[in-house]
Amino acid sequence: MTGAAFAIDDSSGRTLSTIWPPPITSASASATRWCARSLPLYMGRVASFVMEMADADAGQVETRLEQLCTIFEQEKDYLRRRWSNER
Repeated sequence: MTGAAFAIDDSSGRTLSTIWPPPITSASASATRWCARSLPLYMGRVASFVMEMADADAGQVETRLEQLCTIFEQEKDYLRRRWSNER
């Protein structure tokens, strides 16, 4: 698996997986046409994920997807607060 190649090398220990969800949830909460404007960002992330998982078997891909889902689930409360504040 080539996932290490996609790690962010900084003192905070953040990775692409932990950096990706907050701006996505923030953008989706604040933009009505977010989907159309963010398509290039989304496609770039999909390409990155495919490259990361190129050598992985089905079980590893499923595990990785579950990890990403967990990270996005952790952002739900933030998204709900943003949506509530905009109404």
